[in-house]
Amino acid sequence: MLEGHTIVIAIASTRGTRNLTPDEGVLKRHGKWHHNQERPRNSTLKPFSGSSKALIVPWSPAVSARLRAAVQKFTGSISWAPIATRWSSRFIRTSPNGDRRRRSSWQAGSRGDAAKWLRVDESRTVLPLRFALLTLLPGRSLRHWMAEPDIDQAYRQMGELLRRIHSVPMPAYGYVLGHGIDKPRSTNADYMTAAFEYVFRRFRDLGGDADLGRHLQHLAEGSVDLLAESDGPVLCHDDFHQGNVLASHGGVGGLQLSGVIDFGNARAADKLFELAKALFCSSHEDRRSHQPILEGYGQVDHPDTERALWLYTLFHRIGMWCWLTKLGADATAEDGLGGLVRDLREMAS
Repeated sequence: MLEGHTIVIAIASTRGTRNLTPDEGVLKRHGKWHHNQERPRNSTLKPFSGSSKALIVPWSPAVSARLRAAVQKFTGSISWAPIATRWSSRFIRTSPNGDRRRRSSWQAGSRGDAAKWLRVDESRTVLPLRFALLTLLPGRSLRHWMAEPDIDQAYRQMGELLRRIHSVPMPAYGYVLGHGIDKPRSTNADYMTAAFEYVFRRFRDLGGDADLGRHLQHLAEGSVDLLAESDGPVLCHDDFHQGNVLASHGGVGGLQLSGVIDFGNARAADKLFELAKALFCSSHEDRRSHQPILEGYGQVDHPDTERALWLYTLFHRIGMWCWLTKLGADATAEDGLGGLVRDLREMAS
């Protein structure tokens, strides 16, 4: 039974499945897809199918009553507790008709640290929007706790949690979508060779320094032998940093992680591919995080871990440069593009 659970309402939108708490006040405006428009590859709308029109739904007693009725209809007797205004972000992408056993096994890798899908409704008969019911994870983003004296303890827990996620084996390399792995590759060498070619091409197309790009690509090609050392594809969150990890203060126990959110980029990849990105992104948020995350993750069985992390970090820095450039970020910002270019030049030296 689900009595006593607090429910999150996930509404379909073009930028991802946003999880709306009942006291938000207004259902936010959501974008739309046209029938002839391809969905973004990394969209988190995998629980939903078809197109979605832009709607503005003012909050009202009638809407509140319909949401209550939906919860009652789908879950039986359940308490509807008000929640402090907070987005609980996105979760693992699935299809409502997908393999539930596969989905459960993926979530089991985090031992209950990820939200659970309760129901998905695409009928638009209960609400004029497609929606899903998810359990709400406790805690706040770890960014909220970064000034705490025991933050190192939380960072070690981040490493431990990432290791648990990586305990889930995957059948091939590639992005995880509702139907399974998109364009699966059987080897890490094939997958990452294509990924490197793509990201360096994007770097050139977006106006990156041509000489720097050629030199870095030459260095990457000189380390391609490392790509064959993967011990198999595992589930990767692929956006694992302080903003997507929840924590709470447990009193005597100190700061404790309570969940992980936003599996919108999930892919099947080499575990060091993700460890490198987690260290890169988390260190950007807080330089103190690097060593305790490594300690929490534990020993890695690889012939040259340091060199492999360097190679994957190069990939992620180039990819981040491309993403920020496409967003129109300030090219000189030290905490953005400017800092990335400086780091890339250091890697090239």
